[in-house]
Amino acid sequence: MAKSFKFEVTKCMMTCAGLLFQAWLIASVGLDSLPVLSKRIEETPSRMIHLLLWTHVYPDDVLEKINNYKCLVVMNCHVTTNKTLLGNITNFDALLYGISAFYEDQSRILPMSRTRSQIYVFFGHESSNYYPALKQYDDFFNTSFSYKLNSDLYGGFVIIKNSNGEIIGPRKIMHWMRYEDMLPINDTIKTKLANKKVAAAWFVSNCTPRNKRNSVFKLIKQEMLKYGMTVDVYGGCGDKSCPRNIMDDCWKLIETDYYFYFAFENAMGEDYVTEKPLHALNHYAIPVVYGGANYTRYNDFFKWHNHYSYAMRKKSDSVCELCNYVKRMEVEVESKVIRDFVNWWKP
Repeated sequence: MAKSFKFEVTKCMMTCAGLLFQAWLIASVGLDSLPVLSKRIEETPSRMIHLLLWTHVYPDDVLEKINNYKCLVVMNCHVTTNKTLLGNITNFDALLYGISAFYEDQSRILPMSRTRSQIYVFFGHESSNYYPALKQYDDFFNTSFSYKLNSDLYGGFVIIKNSNGEIIGPRKIMHWMRYEDMLPINDTIKTKLANKKVAAAWFVSNCTPRNKRNSVFKLIKQEMLKYGMTVDVYGGCGDKSCPRNIMDDCWKLIETDYYFYFAFENAMGEDYVTEKPLHALNHYAIPVVYGGANYTRYNDFFKWHNHYSYAMRKKSDSVCELCNYVKRMEVEVESKVIRDFVNWWKP
């Protein structure tokens, strides 16, 4: 790329930055300790743990094979949607409630009885902007499993690993290496960056989300066009296409051709981050972000490739973590209740 064009890229992005804004919304946390007896003296370490999906939580294709996950077999844990499997609901160790199912009539029917040692898990990986809480669930859940970083268990889309493969985030406070201590980028990355030729791309099909991201995008695009920069839009909201059955090839285009990638979420919410920034981060492009999360937890280009990696969470990881958590609650984890669930779940 010519020196003048690189200067124009920098100048334009500085101008465009003034058009970007992030919604920083602080959720009110209402987690208070309950005097719940978490240790069940009468039970042995080898007993079967039973988890009941009270509402729809996992896709059907996952449910078909979920009990074959190695971790569940090792931990002697069984997951079911059959509410009559153990005769009485109170015989289950934990009940899971998925937020997206709260608005189905059947899911609003709550259990008639529960024991003080039972774990009622709120499972929320979709934005609270689209699925606001219902008042009937105040003082109901004693375990949270969601994308919010103050949850008992983190259930978001993205995980961050260090060079040893250990999961280190995301967390409220990330402890990154100092930028000057990171290893320099290698020749392979330098070549990738040198061969890029198009300013930015966006893969998008939802053209009317609630957070008006498309309006923000249009303003940025107008500014970029003033500097002679190209912004390619793929999918239902653009003039370029890339079929879903060859998406791996599409993401390679980001790696080979584009400097920036628009990673705009379709909903605002504190801590809410989906896979969108990963399309840029894992393909050597800089994500232009729009959402309610603290994106400094995902920063530092491009030297971070030597020390960190970003990945999507596997569905098997979430259910295995939950089973392990339920086992630990028997002996060491103090149960909590979300007193004011409506405020805690707000965007």
